[in-house]
Amino acid sequence: MYQFIQDSIIVGEGYIDRELVPAILSFFTLLFIFISMFWMDISLSLVIMACGLITVLLTALTGARVKSVEKKYVDIRSESAGYLQESLENIRTIRLFGGSDKEFKVWNDWLALDRLYWMKRRLIGDFNEKGILILFQSLCLSIVILYGYIKIRHGVLNIGSIVAFLAYVLWCFNRFRVYKGCNWVRKESRLSSTQYIAFLTLRQKIQVP
Repeated sequence: MYQFIQDSIIVGEGYIDRELVPAILSFFTLLFIFISMFWMDISLSLVIMACGLITVLLTALTGARVKSVEKKYVDIRSESAGYLQESLENIRTIRLFGGSDKEFKVWNDWLALDRLYWMKRRLIGDFNEKGILILFQSLCLSIVILYGYIKIRHGVLNIGSIVAFLAYVLWCFNRFRVYKGCNWVRKESRLSSTQYIAFLTLRQKIQVP
């Protein structure tokens, strides 16, 4: 009972307070920011929006790849643990028939495979979590600076407008970074809400004569 109460707290605080409300506020803030950006310069605003959409798309694609590699990594560890347990249970038989060298070779192969997928998981995961955001944020900032320099020289924009665009880019990507960091809250909330609903359903069945 206590666990289900704790789960309901996770649903309320974790999802609503930490994700739903900030997401709504971020949506309206981003909307006002893009309206301001379009009012100042349509072309630059479209470029920034395109970079943002590409960032979301690449993050989704690499996120799927991360899940695939993580699943493979877990499977390899599970299989290697099972193999090690079987080898330890039959250690006397292995020594009796002189199969120690073969077992060491097989286990070294397991370790090499484990290290390979651990590195792949770290590299792809870091690129998904940080690399894409840093890459496109830097690209947007560079575009704003170069575009702003050209427009200022032609007298179309002023320095204040470019500074505003730089601030908008940083804020937008920061919001996206915060949103990605809250993904774990959504997963916990879904699991907790499922468990809580199952508990209420079971309780209702017990109370009904």
